[in-house]
Amino acid sequence: MTPVPPSGMLTLSTGHCASRQRNHLLANMFRGPTVAVYALGYCDRMSANRIVVPSESEFESVVGYSRAVRVGPHVAVAGTTGAAPAGDIAAQTRDALRRIEIALQQTGAALTDVVRTRIYVTDIARWREVAAVHAEVFGDVRPAATMVEVAALITPDLLVEIEADAYVDSPADGPATGGNVPSGAGT
Repeated sequence: MTPVPPSGMLTLSTGHCASRQRNHLLANMFRGPTVAVYALGYCDRMSANRIVVPSESEFESVVGYSRAVRVGPHVAVAGTTGAAPAGDIAAQTRDALRRIEIALQQTGAALTDVVRTRIYVTDIARWREVAAVHAEVFGDVRPAATMVEVAALITPDLLVEIEADAYVDSPADGPATGGNVPSGAGT
């Protein structure tokens, strides 16, 4: 049974993280017309305007992640892989960027809003194939980018995984225009 705060007690709750437990503990510490006032923790501040985009990945519930998260003007897209024939790193890159574009659109963003990408490849000797697709998709957007070699990705047939960060000037409930005209074939 959940304890009820005493009469006159004001508690804040976002229904996220540990805030409910914390509020009930605070309520039980005070008696009478006392008002509990405390600074909102990081988790409480973040939940107020958070948009979460789920993925279709079987790993999402196991790992506990979302395909993309938008908080205010900031959008983070999780490491994303692409479906393509085994060994075709360019096709996997193209499909990963297509999936990233879809996730961005679901948050009200676009590829033109991307400010940073991180690219993980299992064979750095093939960096030019990945880079060519990245350059084609992003065109004049030219986000800051990092590419590193990793020992392996979550399954052996995956050769590339890409993360993206975006900054959006438009409101989260507005159109996914990003204020720019798409410049690459990835749109």
